[in-house]
Amino acid sequence: MGESKKRRKVESESSSATAQGRRDWTELPDDVTAWILVLSNPKAIDILKEYQMVCKTWRRVCCNYSILWRTIDIDFRHKKGKLDSVLKMCRRAVDRSSGTLVVLTLQNFRTGTDKLLKYITNSCRGIKRLTLANCVKITDEGLREVASKLPLLEDLGISHGSVSQKTVEVIGKSCPLLKSLRWNKNIEIDTKRLDDDCAKAIAAGMMHGLLHLVLSGIHLSNDALDDILNYSRHLESLDLSNISIWTLDGRRDIFREDLKRKLTEHVKNVRPPPTDLYCRYRD
Repeated sequence: MGESKKRRKVESESSSATAQGRRDWTELPDDVTAWILVLSNPKAIDILKEYQMVCKTWRRVCCNYSILWRTIDIDFRHKKGKLDSVLKMCRRAVDRSSGTLVVLTLQNFRTGTDKLLKYITNSCRGIKRLTLANCVKITDEGLREVASKLPLLEDLGISHGSVSQKTVEVIGKSCPLLKSLRWNKNIEIDTKRLDDDCAKAIAAGMMHGLLHLVLSGIHLSNDALDDILNYSRHLESLDLSNISIWTLDGRRDIFREDLKRKLTEHVKNVRPPPTDLYCRYRD
C-alpha cells in the first residue's frame, strides 16, 4: 500500500513538472523574442504582412526593435496590391530601422523609383550592401544623386540596368570602402555603343579598393579588358564569363591570347570571357 501511494506521488510530481515545462512564448522577454525572429531570417514583407499579426507581443517587438530591420529585402514580383500600399510598406520598414539599415535589396520592385531610393538613403547612411535588381525606374541620375549618402557602402549590385561612366566615377569617389561590384546590364546589344567607358572608369582608379568584380551582359573591347587588368591590381576575383567582346567598329571579336595570360597572372579567382566567337550572341 505504501509503494502504491509513493508511485502516485511520483506520477503527480512528473505531471506537474511537465505542465510547468510548457512555455508560453508570448511571455518571453521582448529582446529574446526579437532575436528569435531575427534568426528565422524573415523578409520585410513577411514581417509587415504576417509576423506582426500573430499576437500583441510579436507586433510590439516588430514595431520597436530595429534589429529586425537591419536587413531589408523586398521583392514584389509575386505580390498584388496598389502601388501606394506597396510604397507605404517599404517606407514603414525603413522607418522602423531607425537608421540602422545595413543591407538593402529591392527586387523587381514596381515602385523602385529615384524618389524612394532618395527617401531610404536620407534616413539610413550606414548601408553597406545595396542590390537593385530589375529596378528599371531607378535612373542613372538617381543613383548618382544618392551615392554621396552611401559612404560606408562595400557591396553594390545592379542588374538589368545601364550605368554610365559618370555614375561609375561618382560612385568610386563617394564610396571609398567599395570592395565588390556586380553589374549585369542584360539589355539588347548595341554594337555602336560599347561599355568601354565604364570599364575604363572602373580601371582608372575610381574604385581603387575593389576586390571583387562581376561584369555580365555587357559588351567590351579587348582594349577595355586590358585596362581593367592593367590597373585593377588588387582584384581577388573577376567574373567575365557572361560578356561579349566586340571591336570598336562593331564586329565580333575574341579574347586575345596575351590577355588570357595576363588574366591568370593578375587575379586569383578568374572566370574568363567566352573563347568562342558565337558562344553567346547570334547574328
